Amino acid sequence: MKLKMLLCSLVFFGMALYVQASSNTTQKIGHTYSLLKGKMSVSAKLIDAMADSDVPPYFTFLIIVEDAHRRYEVESDIIVVENLDDALGVLKNSIYSNNGYTFIRHECGGGNAWRCNVDSIFTMKEGTLQWVGDMAGVEERGAVGRNYSADLFMDYYDKFESNHLTSHAAAPFLKIYSRDNKGALRVDLEVTWQQNRERFLKGKDVIDQIVKKSAMSEDESRELWSSLLRAAVLAKYCQRTKELDEALQIADRALSKDIVKEFRSILDNVISGELPLTGVKRIR
Repeated sequence: MKLKMLLCSLVFFGMALYVQASSNTTQKIGHTYSLLKGKMSVSAKLIDAMADSDVPPYFTFLIIVEDAHRRYEVESDIIVVENLDDALGVLKNSIYSNNGYTFIRHECGGGNAWRCNVDSIFTMKEGTLQWVGDMAGVEERGAVGRNYSADLFMDYYDKFESNHLTSHAAAPFLKIYSRDNKGALRVDLEVTWQQNRERFLKGKDVIDQIVKKSAMSEDESRELWSSLLRAAVLAKYCQRTKELDEALQIADRALSKDIVKEFRSILDNVISGELPLTGVKRIR
């Protein structure tokens, strides 16, 4: 009986501590925490939190990057952490400087999105804070700024990551490479084409093998239109007219009218040199 009472007391005490910790976290919503001080300062305002025993904790922060003249904001959802202090530690480890640029990581809170981790790029131009743009962040936490090399910033063109024609895994995926052009990113189309060319050629081999067949299975047909779409999106984005025309000719010849209609609808929305959407907002 005494043992049962002791166990009940321990469980109650543990629940009380958890409720108190959860309450303390809730009370801290609205608090702002300094991450970096200097001419360019970085802070994080806690705007939402969940510390429920039934689900893993998560924290949503408003990342604030500012100097005396300008202020930028972007949200970051932090999961797979033990508590608020752990989440703040992740944020402090998400800032990295290299070659005059400061890279600041913000996360989407998990999932399989291509750009769940984004490294926003900031610099000081003539003594004033400037947001240059974004690039894709690698999966590993703390490995900020890894997709910057040789004056090139790598990102993913994710406009058609979700579309009505392919699965997520088969969606038209391409890496885009940009340069800093007077304080703003501009895509280098030639470098982008060359960096995606190997993938393009492998896809072309798949297409050639399938179209040679007198009859296609349902899986082969799906693989054909997915491969053609990837090739066509890359070709149009990089202004490769010959490669685009070849993909369109095969599509018109080998695919059904309904598939071709959706295929061309997607291509109509490809904009050469377009950068992915950003969550960064300039406040002042």
